[in-house]
Amino acid sequence: MARERGAELYKTPSQTCHAVLDRHQDQVDFIPIVLNKLDVIKTDPEMAQNFVDRTFIPVDEDIDENENVPTTLLIGDTLVEVWFKSIFSALIPGAIEEFSGDRNRIDKANRKGLSVYKGRPLNGIWATAPYLHNGSIPNMIELLKPENKRVNRFCVGSRDFDPEKLGFEYELDANGGCGGDFLFDTSIIGNSNKGHSGPQYGTGQLNDLQISYIVEFLKAEYKE
Repeated sequence: MARERGAELYKTPSQTCHAVLDRHQDQVDFIPIVLNKLDVIKTDPEMAQNFVDRTFIPVDEDIDENENVPTTLLIGDTLVEVWFKSIFSALIPGAIEEFSGDRNRIDKANRKGLSVYKGRPLNGIWATAPYLHNGSIPNMIELLKPENKRVNRFCVGSRDFDPEKLGFEYELDANGGCGGDFLFDTSIIGNSNKGHSGPQYGTGQLNDLQISYIVEFLKAEYKE
């Protein structure tokens, strides 16, 4: 019963920013990825902006640009040229074309197009805490809460899994520390746990019981 109720609560919001893969399908040729713009998802922008804004002047004559090349584009070019074209394609003729399919590469002149976060498929989501791109939310229960009600400090380092909350167990000591584990403080730049919140993400209007239903659904539906 809890799983069925969770499925109805989960269905629409979560599937707007995460692809759903059929885990019973024998082979998945391409994994669809939803790219969420920073001004929409409103999670901590530091990681994405670091890639977009950081540039350097290359010395390789084979690179068309002679200055201010975005780091992320150079990494992509290096990966394609060195790994796929030089190594992979040499071993398997036509592999690069088959790998790329009909997908288009990002326009090098459009840096704003890189200001996004990837919404990965939810398969196995129960085992991937802490959540958000920067690991700023310790478990699924916290992720489904409104952003202003999430915990702001927690411990990282435990290997004891909490199957009720879908995260790793932790406990702050009397002084607000973590003993031998690492203290994650969301007030530090780059560590914000804001964003991915509101009706479009299924948070804000859920009570504790409804959140528990969604957790039960995720454990059953995306266990692989």
